[in-house]
Amino acid sequence: MEEEVGEWSYLIVDPNGIRPRDDAIYCKDAKSKDKDSRFKEGTCIEINKRRKAGWTYWLGLASGEGWVFDVSPHDKKVRMVEVENHQGEWLYETCADKVAVIERPSLLLTQKLSKETKAFLEAREVVTCIQRIRAVGSKGSCLKLADGRGWVFDFSEGKQTLRRHVARESSDGSTVCRFSEDTGTPMMPFSPTVSLGGLTQVLGPPEFGRWDYVVLDPKGMSVRSDATYERSEKNGSRIEEGEIVTVLERRSGDGNTFLRLERPQGWAFDRQPGPASKGKVRMTEVQVELGLWYYRVTAERGVGLRSRCSFAHNCKTVRGPDKGALVKITQRATIGETTFLQVKEGGWLVPGNDQATSQCGWIFDIKAGKRMCEGPVPMEDSPPDTTATIRNEVGVFLACSPTSQDWAQTTYLIFDGDRVHVHSYCEVENVKWARVSKLCGKVGWVQAFWLGFETQAPAADRGLRNSARESDLQVASVGLGSDARPW
Repeated sequence: MEEEVGEWSYLIVDPNGIRPRDDAIYCKDAKSKDKDSRFKEGTCIEINKRRKAGWTYWLGLASGEGWVFDVSPHDKKVRMVEVENHQGEWLYETCADKVAVIERPSLLLTQKLSKETKAFLEAREVVTCIQRIRAVGSKGSCLKLADGRGWVFDFSEGKQTLRRHVARESSDGSTVCRFSEDTGTPMMPFSPTVSLGGLTQVLGPPEFGRWDYVVLDPKGMSVRSDATYERSEKNGSRIEEGEIVTVLERRSGDGNTFLRLERPQGWAFDRQPGPASKGKVRMTEVQVELGLWYYRVTAERGVGLRSRCSFAHNCKTVRGPDKGALVKITQRATIGETTFLQVKEGGWLVPGNDQATSQCGWIFDIKAGKRMCEGPVPMEDSPPDTTATIRNEVGVFLACSPTSQDWAQTTYLIFDGDRVHVHSYCEVENVKWARVSKLCGKVGWVQAFWLGFETQAPAADRGLRNSARESDLQVASVGLGSDARPW
């Protein structure tokens, strides 16, 4: 994980609090042994380094007590939220009938919280606040009262509840109060109010661009016709878990962001709207890389092709490459600890018929901490018109991938002394392999150990055969089967 150094403030929104870990890793053994070190909900902590891993940010505590994280790698629940934390002294006046006073800072005043609250600010009551906490990208702050009664919100359910005012002296020396609509947070130039299942939410200004997002919700998501959570606005389209979509517009709200999709057309959101402590990540931004790489399958039973970037059983399509197969990859997307790899059409040879498969889809490099593929495997192109001669008394069988696995051996035999064109090289498990072909058009892999080069070739390869020992010629005792097809 790449590390970012800086200064950030985060507010804990998990009702159970969070216990720091000795290292940036999600396992029980990494948790701090001091049970009293748990940070309670509503605690604002300072961070001095961050590491991004999929949808999770690992956060290094500035106090040196260890690491915490914002979104759980296990269940995708939001545990902490980045905030702006300011200290000062400001005067506010209530502009609602009454404003609930809560025990600790939060990000969203719910109806349930209002019923449980026993202390309130009365209408037009003027109070002094000494601390403001606001979620990054959101409107509205949580304010700490100077008299020690607790915390209040300047916005609740989309309505302003407190407003700033400034005390000034008039020409005769008397004190005059000028009330301001400024709540201590920038007013958005375009702030429509949308309904969120009975609550209201003020959206920030639109942000236009192109971003890739991946769906994390196992149940998928319904697309809305507008930037709202209302079920009546569902337009009939769905996006499934593991599907990568392009976002053209983003609108931030109180703890979540509405996303306008390019295809299917409509709106979705990254976190479940509602109380921040129960907010669940539904989608997350992902970096999709385009290019050409080669990966080698290491899983004993191979890997299956999937239609989406997901481990779900229902997205499997066909049997994928077997162990040892070298696969061409054209896209990569890292989600959590796993990098999903899009296989190019014709990206590997199918065992048995020695033909490139027409199937394409997604595979992955890690599943549940277990390595399934490794790479990228460095591929070295040969100089143009490089040729070599097979140097093996009993010939060499062509392989459809650079591996000694039985499934990869084809029935095509190249005799001792036959000339081949050498296209490229790779090294797998300390064995150098060459991709070769003959005039008949068959292309496959042989160990570079068996090649005697007649034209240009890397010096390391020209010395391979000269260093061969007779004791290594184990295939000399292997007879030619009746299915062998010489070129």
